[in-house]
Amino acid sequence: MPSVKKLLNEVYKLNPESNSYIFEIRLNHYTDIFNELDPSPLKRRDLDQDFISYMEDSSLDIPIKHNIELHFLIPENIKDEKKEERIKAGISTFYNFNSRQENIN
Repeated sequence: MPSVKKLLNEVYKLNPESNSYIFEIRLNHYTDIFNELDPSPLKRRDLDQDFISYMEDSSLDIPIKHNIELHFLIPENIKDEKKEERIKAGISTFYNFNSRQENIN
């Protein structure tokens, strides 16, 4: 029977430098992961429910001792490093806010 680590490494890439598992997210547009009805700037916009479900389901696979890195796979003609950093900040804000809300309740 294969070990858990071996199974994880078959599904997810591991960044050997950070010891973080990599979630690769294929997008056609950066806004694909956000709620299209929310007019807020990207760093404060609500995330799309399908994206949230994917992140939550996938993160359950990863042992708590490992971090997760997001890698966006997006067409080269629209790739924008600065926008990716703002989006990652938006995702972090979303999960930090929800974490605080859970602690309050």
